[in-house]
Amino acid sequence: PDGRILASAGRDGAVYLWDAGSHQRIAKLTGHTDYVNSLAFSPDSHILASASMDNTVRLWDIKSGQLVGQPLSAYQDDIDVWSAAFSTDGKIVAAGYSNGNIVLWDAATGKQMDTLSTVDQNIIFSLAFSPDGALLASGSEDGMVRLWDTSTWKPLTAPMVGHNGSVFTVAFNPDSTLLASGGVDENIIFWDTYSGEMVTTLPSGHTQQIRSLAFSPDGKYFASASHDGTIRLWD
Repeated sequence: PDGRILASAGRDGAVYLWDAGSHQRIAKLTGHTDYVNSLAFSPDSHILASASMDNTVRLWDIKSGQLVGQPLSAYQDDIDVWSAAFSTDGKIVAAGYSNGNIVLWDAATGKQMDTLSTVDQNIIFSLAFSPDGALLASGSEDGMVRLWDTSTWKPLTAPMVGHNGSVFTVAFNPDSTLLASGGVDENIIFWDTYSGEMVTTLPSGHTQQIRSLAFSPDGKYFASASHDGTIRLWD
């Protein structure tokens, strides 16, 4: 969030930290034993969360490069972690699992706080907290987008239907009034976060699945990244 460090990870299980200014690698964080599917910085940029196919979420101290506490593991079975996100205040880490559950962890203590179930047991590919902290959004394998009320951890609306296939990315605009989602159908859908209703569907022009979406800090621009190797900027 402070713009100084870029994090990347992938099939080798390692997490790499890069200096955003010099583009030089500054650290290699090792510990995961399988693919790393998702990375998330804490709002103060001090901690990085990594979610892996080895069934764990790990929290890393950015300054020292060391693991913070023990790996967070909610299940003993072969349940993979596909997504992770920090709450707006940095106190909670949410993790999305291949069994359709979202597990909430206390970021300071590493204790499991709650489990949100989508019932359908489809992979939770993407998670995002709204900037105002009131909502958690999830996108899943069944094409559903869901909004959760962070004051109760209950669904805010019925599952939001619109995508034809898995939803790989969800992103809030800066004032938390809109949620964007994208996935295998190559479309970008904008949702009203108060009602859960679809606002519009944007044919993205991408020729393969959309993997990442992001709003600019002022909300004027929007970016989409795809498996087709392109990034598109929208006004």
